[in-house]
This record gives sequence, C-alpha cells and structure tokens, in this order.
Amino acid sequence: MVHLQGKRIGQTLYIHRTARDELEAPLRDELALAEDIAQTNAWSVAKLRRGERRVSLLTYEDFEHPFPALLESLTIDLEAGAATRRSYRTRANPPVLHRKELLLRRDDPRRIRYGDLTRALEDRGLLRASRFIGTRRVWDARLTAAGVRVVDHQLIDDKSGPAPAVRRHLAAIARDGFSAPIQALLRHGVIAPGVSVLDYGCGRGADVEGLRQAGVTASGWDPYYAPDTPRGPVDVVNLGFVLNVIERPEERLEVLDAAFALALGCLAVAVITASNAQWDRGRPLADGLVTRRGTFQKFYADTELKTLLEGRLGCEAFRVAAGVYLVFKDPLLEQAFLLQRQTRQSGGRPRLALWRAREARRAKIE
Repeated sequence: MVHLQGKRIGQTLYIHRTARDELEAPLRDELALAEDIAQTNAWSVAKLRRGERRVSLLTYEDFEHPFPALLESLTIDLEAGAATRRSYRTRANPPVLHRKELLLRRDDPRRIRYGDLTRALEDRGLLRASRFIGTRRVWDARLTAAGVRVVDHQLIDDKSGPAPAVRRHLAAIARDGFSAPIQALLRHGVIAPGVSVLDYGCGRGADVEGLRQAGVTASGWDPYYAPDTPRGPVDVVNLGFVLNVIERPEERLEVLDAAFALALGCLAVAVITASNAQWDRGRPLADGLVTRRGTFQKFYADTELKTLLEGRLGCEAFRVAAGVYLVFKDPLLEQAFLLQRQTRQSGGRPRLALWRAREARRAKIE
C-alpha cells in the first residue's frame, strides 16, 4: 500500500475523508476511535498528530469551492474519551482551506485541477506568508488587491477595480538615534572615521546626520527626500528598510543591484521581519500589504532574505541582527570581519579596527 503524503504542517497531518484508507494502520485506528467517541462519521477533513492521542474532525462547506470555509470542528481526546465541538457556521470570517489537493488520495483526479490553481497562486506570490491568509476576509482582500479572482478553479485577472495607490515616501519615519543596520555597522567596526558611507534610501536623513556628527564621511540619497544627491562608489552602502517598501518584486532586485554596485567594501541590507508583521492593519497586495497610511510593506523571513541576497549578489550574507545582513564585496574586508567576529565570540578584544585589519592584510599580500 502507498501511504498518503497528505497536507503536513509541522508534525500535523490533514487528510480528506476519501483518503482514510491510505493512512498507516496506527493513525487509521486512531481515526476510527475518534469517530466512535464523537459518534459521527460526517466530516470532511481529519487532523491527526502522531503520538498526541488527539484527533480533530473538520467539516467544510462544499469541497468543490476553490477555498472551502470551515463550518465545524470536533476535537476528540482519545485518552479521556471526550469530544469538544466548535461551530463556525455563523461566523462572518471563518477559516478557509488552501492547497486542498494535498488532502486527497494520490489517484484522485481532482488533484490535477486543484493543484493547477495552487501553482497559479504561487506564481503570483499570493500564498506567501501563508499563516496570515487563513481567514475568508483576509484571503478575499488579498485576491482583490492583486486584481485577480478565481472562477472554476482558474485564476483570472479582474479589471473591475483599481489597485491601491502606494505612497512610498510616507514609509520614512523620524528617528532618534541610529537605525538597526547603522548600529550593526558601527558595532562591528565596518563604519569608522575615514570610511565613506552612502545611505541608499535615506528617508529624512537621520542616520546621515548622526554619522556626520560622529566624524564619518556620509551622504544620503532618496528618490523623494534627497533625489539630487550624487551617487558614486563608496566604502559602505546602507540599504536599510528599503526593499520591504517596494511593491514590485522586480524593482526590489533592481534597487538591490544598484546599491551593491556602489559598495566598494560592504553592503548592509535591513528589512522588517515576518515576526513583526501586522497583517490586520492593512490591505493585502501581492506578497505584502498596503497600510492605512498608503505605504507598502513586505515582511521577510530571515532565511528568505539571506537566500535572496546570496542568490542575487553571489556573495555570502552574514546575519548581524534580526532582519539585518552584511554582504562584503571586498574579500579582505570580509576576512577581517570574520576574524574580528571570531575574536569577539571567544571573549577577546580585536587589536585592530576592521578597516585597519584589512589594510594590514592587503599590505602583506602586496
């Protein structure tokens, strides 16, 4: 017998009722016991977790709906022999089901049609940050914001309404003190007196002003607040909280390339992480949301940002804080950074500042 793959979230397995005979025997026995305790076999999807002795029987609306809404759940404690019922039938914003093809038997012909819809949604980036799209209102809003709708399990463009306007310049905030990427650059010695810095997308310029007061040669460019600042090669470029306010993925890559091209030594990239996401405070758009102020925000997982940087730039990205990475173009500077970080972690103190260490290494090579 070929065992069911199922829809797995962590250690939890979800299956459609038609696939129960593909379960391994222990889970199949638990499911049968759960039905006996609950005194019902009228359910759509079973939720099982190996070793927990707890089963949930979920009833959804018509499974032919592209994203069926949850109507009722029965959670059965197999040890206690008790069942807890929760109804969602009168809720205006019930949970909805995505990737439903994974719940079906491997030979179920519906898997092809359902799977085609899932792939179309993935191609548009609509299933990213999936933990935030689990309810009907949020999911419908994301589809509307993306300008699409689903008809007979096919994704089609919906021209009935305009996309929300994005006002990027309002994402710039007034700040007391240095931003997280500038703090990291200072902490690791990447920024020091004598080092030239460009704040790419500087916003209102708080970091630039603070660096200048500290004796650092710093300039800032911003398409709204400082569009006339010359952009030339510098030792360090800071791309702080810029990628996450750009709604078009291809433009994010263009900006990343432009910033990296200007960095002689190091590029710092910072974004807002998914752990700080506030999906209930805006309207979904593509892989992010438009806030109530009209700004766009995409929330990154740390691993997602690292993969993006390394895949696009072809260099290793080093995490120095939550959502903050350093990418070195100068290999000697990278070696000095790694040596200094190793010295810090071992409890010692580096004898040379980072850039002095690089110059010392360069002198030895020459």
